[in-house]
Amino acid sequence: MTLPRGLLEADISAVGIAPAPFEAATVTLTKTEHIQLVMDVAYWRAQFHRRVAREAYRQRSYRRFFDQLKADSAKREAVLIAELEVANAKIRDLQQRMFGRKSERGRCGLSIIHISEPKRLLSNSSAVFCSKKKKKTPTTLKHTIYLSGNEVS
Repeated sequence: MTLPRGLLEADISAVGIAPAPFEAATVTLTKTEHIQLVMDVAYWRAQFHRRVAREAYRQRSYRRFFDQLKADSAKREAVLIAELEVANAKIRDLQQRMFGRKSERGRCGLSIIHISEPKRLLSNSSAVFCSKKKKKTPTTLKHTIYLSGNEVS
């Protein structure tokens, strides 16, 4: 505790403030010890500033690394989304080829049941469709379409 100038020991004891034990001690330093202490202070300040600079560099490099990872993952996500869109388009295309568009289906609701293999002697192949009527009649009608021939029954 540093005392204001002009305050005497008697004044301190009257107030009840006791001085710290190291305040009363006098330290004598040689010039070399003083220089050594000043050099140590300069060394530790330099170490502190180097550590602060190293920490700032490390934070910047981590930030760049994580930003690069984020950019790479965004690119990969965009590529995967594009691949997913292509796969969904292929699925829609195949469904339209197989079942037809809504306007092509009409009201009868035809669906492919079986595409038969061509017979040995005939070059015709046929597809069998099953048309489902509404629940008024429980029977189903079978239609055969000859793909390479002119007949449709």
